[in-house]
Amino acid sequence: MVESKPLVLEKAPPPVHSVLLVATMFALFTCSLPSFESIDERATVEAFTSTHFDWMSTLTLSYFRLSFALVGMVTTAYYLLFAEIQVLPAYKKHSKLKRPKCWVLTGISTHMFFTQWAWLLLWISFALSGSIAYMAANGHADYVRRNCWLLRAGLLTFEAAAPIEFLVAAVVKYILWPRQLAAGRPTFGLRKKSTLIVHNTCVFMILLEVAILGNIPFELSHISVAPLFGVMYILFAWYVSDKCCPKDGPQFLYFFLDTTLGKESTISLLALLIVLMTFYFMFWLADDVMIHIPGVSGRIAAIGVLSSSLCRFRD
Repeated sequence: MVESKPLVLEKAPPPVHSVLLVATMFALFTCSLPSFESIDERATVEAFTSTHFDWMSTLTLSYFRLSFALVGMVTTAYYLLFAEIQVLPAYKKHSKLKRPKCWVLTGISTHMFFTQWAWLLLWISFALSGSIAYMAANGHADYVRRNCWLLRAGLLTFEAAAPIEFLVAAVVKYILWPRQLAAGRPTFGLRKKSTLIVHNTCVFMILLEVAILGNIPFELSHISVAPLFGVMYILFAWYVSDKCCPKDGPQFLYFFLDTTLGKESTISLLALLIVLMTFYFMFWLADDVMIHIPGVSGRIAAIGVLSSSLCRFRD
């Protein structure tokens, strides 16, 4: 008797409630995007050149930010040119998806991960804010003011990247890594040096920027930018799901985006949104919190505590 092969889905469309949730989120956040006037009130040369401590010069500030951007550029170049990622999704038992036997990402496909989207956004943000500070320190502040798109992009990318990177770090530490271990799947991909840099270095960079280096503001009325970025990734994940491994059917890089889980998928999206918004509120309140930690040593200790709660380096 010939054994029947497991059925392979041709498509895995998102359930209606997930579509309604994402459509509502997209409409709500698009309609509440900040106006150019609101952005320009906060995105000033002074906002990108002010520092927490008098001993930190604007030029030194720019060097730190540009160094962060350089780390991001080098890491991105490595992924595009040399990285080879074997994907082993740890789907839930009641998932209707067939786990692929061999799903390897190279080149531009390595940037299918939301982690890479967030990392790209972060180092672009540091490149912009570092360039603004560098030009201002060298007497070109008027040039920056005339090209207001630099200030606008620098502010919005950081307001979006910081809470998104914290969300990524939290998901990796508390969901993806434990899930891989519980499923009996190897975590060598998460323990690669390049992966650890992308998952953990971002946290240190952001905390150094917020607590010790500069003073880029977070405006509560700009809160829609970060979740709208996340919505765009969800739409991307849905679109490419049946194009990654046609022989094995639809696939998702993250098990919680699995559309065959029904209500669980929608609940996961809503939970991720809540966590992201919580991180944004945390950054919005950061200035008020930093006032009560005036010394460098105290802020370094705070960075250590927050980093340990979000970063993970081994099983």
